[in-house]
Amino acid sequence: MTKKFAIRIEHGEKKGIQVSDGFFSEGSRITTSANRCVLYNVLKNKLYLDFKGLSCLDLCCGSGIIGFELMSLGCENCTFIDCDKQKLKNIQLSIDKTKFNANTIQAYLPNLSFTNNEKFDIIFFDPPYQNNFEQQTIDKIYENQMLKNNGILIVETIEEINTEKYKILDIKQLKNEAKFYFLTI
Repeated sequence: MTKKFAIRIEHGEKKGIQVSDGFFSEGSRITTSANRCVLYNVLKNKLYLDFKGLSCLDLCCGSGIIGFELMSLGCENCTFIDCDKQKLKNIQLSIDKTKFNANTIQAYLPNLSFTNNEKFDIIFFDPPYQNNFEQQTIDKIYENQMLKNNGILIVETIEEINTEKYKILDIKQLKNEAKFYFLTI
């Protein structure tokens, strides 16, 4: 069973533009407006992040809304990665509509060979809850040195994760059972 979602950018230059008008499979979780506000407030008001010119990776991107929000705030480019070809087609339509500098890659985690040693300023990782590749992927991001110096890895999860390789910048409990972990190297 599928559900239709229409999602709008809520911050920055492209605020108000609808970026996703696609169908998502049952069990898909779209990062809510309230949770996106939490994300924005931590990045902007606690970590004092200037988005201008940064690169981002939206890993397990789903609707792609986080990558679109980050580009609307000033990130220079975004790579969207998901295993679902239809989701990536919807995202490509939104890339074409917004004229953002972005690309899509279909991939299955924890394999990260698709990145060609690329480094990112921001990596947002929102895997399906109760999966078996979350910690492996977090470890591979570290091992493959995918974060630039002072880069930020944000993980949305209901699981406790091992952060021993990272410095914790912040942890925010969300209204649902999930948390945002804000990590750096």
